[in-house]
Amino acid sequence: MVEGGDGSFSLYNVIEILWSFLQLLFLSMTVGALFGMGCSYLLKKARSITKSVVSECTVLFAFAYLAYVSAELMALSGIISLLVCSIVQKEFAWLNCSMQGKQCSVGIFEFLGLLAQGFVFSYLGLTFFFYKNY
Repeated sequence: MVEGGDGSFSLYNVIEILWSFLQLLFLSMTVGALFGMGCSYLLKKARSITKSVVSECTVLFAFAYLAYVSAELMALSGIISLLVCSIVQKEFAWLNCSMQGKQCSVGIFEFLGLLAQGFVFSYLGLTFFFYKNY
């Protein structure tokens, strides 16, 4: 926000920017923590989910994705929310998974990460050669 059209910042502007950043950070972290704890609670109480490796991995992925999407829909940071959700899931939901679920989820998420990384680098490489400088 520019006051008076001269382009100068005041201390009030700095405090306002800092306050909105901290508010966004705290709310995004809260959304991520709530979804991470919800996933942990579901895996602890609904033991029928832990009978299948596929359902365990699906629940872990779905809650992380829901944390991201919910934060984005609330005009918060989906990346921060996803990060906090995954940290909470690692600390709490991981303990409620079966041994096979733990092993398979590591493999599946490593594969998805490798796939996403390959897509990003392929996309960047292809757009580099097709970029036209006008």
